[in-house]
Amino acid sequence: FPSVTNGTHSALRDFISARPGIRIKKGAIIFQQGDPITHLFFLNQGFAEILRINGDNPDQVISICREGTLIGASIPSRAAIYDLTARTLCNVWVTPVPVPELMSALQRNGELKRDLISEIGRQADLLSKEVNQLKTRSLAQRLACLFVSLVETQRTHTLSLPIAKQDLARWLGVSPSSLSRTLRELKQIGIQFRKKTIHIVDFEYARTFCYD
Repeated sequence: FPSVTNGTHSALRDFISARPGIRIKKGAIIFQQGDPITHLFFLNQGFAEILRINGDNPDQVISICREGTLIGASIPSRAAIYDLTARTLCNVWVTPVPVPELMSALQRNGELKRDLISEIGRQADLLSKEVNQLKTRSLAQRLACLFVSLVETQRTHTLSLPIAKQDLARWLGVSPSSLSRTLRELKQIGIQFRKKTIHIVDFEYARTFCYD
């Protein structure tokens, strides 16, 4: 489970859980690149994509965030701006964390400060691993790793993926037809994807395939 929700970062978890969550509809902007940082957002449920807006060029998908992620996570300052955009891929539930409140709490609570720095570092490490996967693993392995990690997080062999295939293809940087071919390939190792439902027949075999 993500470190904020499994108790590893208890001070950060307590700080977030003391604040009300809100529902945001699919396709909505959570924060916009270039706007002043007013909040960080804890993703309680659902998926959001992190984008770099490139003007007249196509937007670049940096990552897809799922539940347990602190979105917009950087060490905030009152003059900072969001350097990326976050947009929901489905209906989500998030907890907005106002920056002034967070800054004040960080000054008083050393444990909270350590938790936040640790969480930012953890997410930076995950992003670095995703970038490395682009260089060292096949599309089938990258997709299998995503499905295995999602299923592993939920502790079930079957999971509904509430994002469209075209959004998944954009994140992976491939065409929808390439994604469809790869999904058919994954059936051979026991990973089934049908109508947004992931089912892994042999979890250990699929996990081995990811890192083979």
